[in-house]
Amino acid sequence: MKEFIILILLFFLNILVTKSKYRNLANPTILFNLVWIINVGLSLLMLFDLYETPDKTYSLIALGVIFFIIGGNLSLLMENIGITTGKGGMSEHTIFTLNYHLLFALTVICIIYYLPQLFSSLNAIIRGISLNDVRGFLQDSDQSQGISNLLGNYIFLPLATALEPLAALDFWFGKRDKNFIISICILVLIRSFGSGGRTPLFNLVFYFAISYCLKRVSMIYKKRKKVNIKTNMTALRDKRMFKKLLGVGILGLVIMTVMRAAGSLIRKLYFYFAMSPVLLSKWLDVIDANSYHFNGLVSFNGIFYFIDYVRKNLFSTDYMPTIISAYSLIANTDSEWLKISSSGTTANAYVSCFAFFYADFGFYGVIILSLFFGFLASRLYSRVLYNFDLRSASLYMLISQSVFFSFIRFPFVKVYYVLAFLFLLCVAFKKTSVYKNGEDAFNETVN
Repeated sequence: MKEFIILILLFFLNILVTKSKYRNLANPTILFNLVWIINVGLSLLMLFDLYETPDKTYSLIALGVIFFIIGGNLSLLMENIGITTGKGGMSEHTIFTLNYHLLFALTVICIIYYLPQLFSSLNAIIRGISLNDVRGFLQDSDQSQGISNLLGNYIFLPLATALEPLAALDFWFGKRDKNFIISICILVLIRSFGSGGRTPLFNLVFYFAISYCLKRVSMIYKKRKKVNIKTNMTALRDKRMFKKLLGVGILGLVIMTVMRAAGSLIRKLYFYFAMSPVLLSKWLDVIDANSYHFNGLVSFNGIFYFIDYVRKNLFSTDYMPTIISAYSLIANTDSEWLKISSSGTTANAYVSCFAFFYADFGFYGVIILSLFFGFLASRLYSRVLYNFDLRSASLYMLISQSVFFSFIRFPFVKVYYVLAFLFLLCVAFKKTSVYKNGEDAFNETVN
């Protein structure tokens, strides 16, 4: 209970010391803190026979949250110093624009790739099989070898993951290309109903909400400088549009949740947001029992494993044993279903980012890597606010999704996430350089 109180006090203290411009849910330190208040608070209730979580696990969570916030605020402080001590006058400013033709073509190709999965899922639903069972069949299927593994995990999943935030960005900050946005929405629906998973649909709703928060911050920032009728009308129109889009998105998530719920809907939702501390405690015991000490190979396995995967297939060599051991630990958190309640409920995957931090460097890993996670997320967030460009915004939105889902895993353990990050960084945007005042470039971009 004391750790829960600490998390609440941290939340209000963080808001108190944070500049007013940063006081919104798009701020990763606020989002991260709030997510863990919800998870720890629900876990403490121990509803539906949920197992009790040891105090040492709650202490580890509180420690991680503290250092995430420290890292985040350190990044924001450094950005503030950089802004106030030097940037001004005429400078080279890079303008990033979406590579619409390429992205639309890739979206269509992804739709074609995922369509057979959708047809199989619809056929199963017609025969009376629930989406929950469809999800189970896909998880049990073997797609880890050969061309199927290459196409699914190294090409189409990274592409689909990278495309999701771009629809929201184009809607709020771009030219609102209807064909592009609608095609991504179709892809999201095909993936959601084809796999029985709600993650793609949730991600889309989440990205629209976060990008709207960024738009609101930019509008408020401009209004403080110069209030005009056009700005107020734009803000009002965006607010109405956001409410409509949010309503449609939530309705879609509710429909999918009901279709997947084989038992009590409330019970399932409770476990989603309460079981992470229980699973974390179980995997901490596994890590301690095996004396794991992977020195970063777990938390950043998506990078190391991909490099080793390319090396193996280019030169016909074996995987490095240490990388495979780290990969196996990550895979086991997804494949092993552990009891989380005295009534026999089992769950997987929701081990949180802290399990991977702990597997790498133990107690100090939670401190160091939480600090890094907070610093990285806030660095991208501050770049969006102070030196806005669409590419930085897309990278921030991708990292903000992982901040929200920190109660499941650390994103860089997965290859597809790393490749999606690289796609947004290197492929998705075209750039041109112009000379103008940096602040004017920000205002011009967010109009």
